[in-house]
Amino acid sequence: PPLQNHTPGAAYAFEAAVGGQARFTLSQGTLVPFWKRGKKMAESAVNDMEVTLRQAYHGFSQKAHWIRTKVCPVCAGRGALPSDLRPCSQCLGTGALHASHTLSCSRGDRGHGHDDHDDHDDHRDLDHDHHHSHNLRRKHRHTFRQVLDVQCPKCHGRGEELIAGRPHCSRCNGTGIVDEFVNRKVVVPRGVPDGHIIFFEKEGNENLEIAPGDMLVRVSVKEDDVFERVDDNDLLVRVNITLREALLGFQRNVTHLNGTTITVVHDDITTPGQEFSWKHWGMPVIRKGCKGGDVDDCAADQTPHEYGNLIVRVHVSLPSSLMAHQTAAFSSVLGGDDP
Repeated sequence: PPLQNHTPGAAYAFEAAVGGQARFTLSQGTLVPFWKRGKKMAESAVNDMEVTLRQAYHGFSQKAHWIRTKVCPVCAGRGALPSDLRPCSQCLGTGALHASHTLSCSRGDRGHGHDDHDDHDDHRDLDHDHHHSHNLRRKHRHTFRQVLDVQCPKCHGRGEELIAGRPHCSRCNGTGIVDEFVNRKVVVPRGVPDGHIIFFEKEGNENLEIAPGDMLVRVSVKEDDVFERVDDNDLLVRVNITLREALLGFQRNVTHLNGTTITVVHDDITTPGQEFSWKHWGMPVIRKGCKGGDVDDCAADQTPHEYGNLIVRVHVSLPSSLMAHQTAAFSSVLGGDDP
């Protein structure tokens, strides 16, 4: 029947040879163009943001920019105005074809009788050979028919085609999608760990088949020259002391990430690797459920309810050599015979 008599989504059956290799059969009333179907959720896109340990301690916000694709608002993703489109002449508006092909194979089975044929018994008569011939092998033939849905090669699944002489959409030039520049404020909460993910729901790419996914900002915390983050929320700082200080005591000043100067005083013998700990002077513990994003409640919270610990680990720097009088003095103090 003429094309205008066909209804998109309920096309009449027809066959078309494609490339001389397979025959495609279109069934009636089972398919609709993909732009009329339900959309799948797109995969989330990821942007990386690098912050310092000091910024992670205090929390901060900054602007982030990215470009995403979205459905053209002028043509609603169809590539042209509805008045300039008609059902596809090949798939009749369904956007897809049924590809079917037939496979066949054969299988041979042994009969239940015994084959007593011997290569050396040439004197057997023809009647005896005919009696046993049906026991040699019986062939069975099986046929399989496979049907697959394939995208219409002419309209690429749209179910529509541009009427000859009509223009494409002036905004998207017929692609159905456009680029959009996104500008968002990213709020990094206090105590953010390395690898933390900040979510922007439905800010990712979309097209006719895919609903917009989420845009994810992945936070990477850089290493600090003084402090090291250990055990999630503890801060570790290493100090070097001399052998004299290890024996007689030492004093060091450490400037904390919050700007406070901490004086470490130890008047006793210090062993290499010895640690000193201060509770609640470590990293802020990120609040549960605090995802950041474009709301700054977490970053604005200047008094977290919990902190990690501050750990000072001491490294004793030993001299590379001793002079003779120093060796004698140590021997005299520590005991033992002179070398």
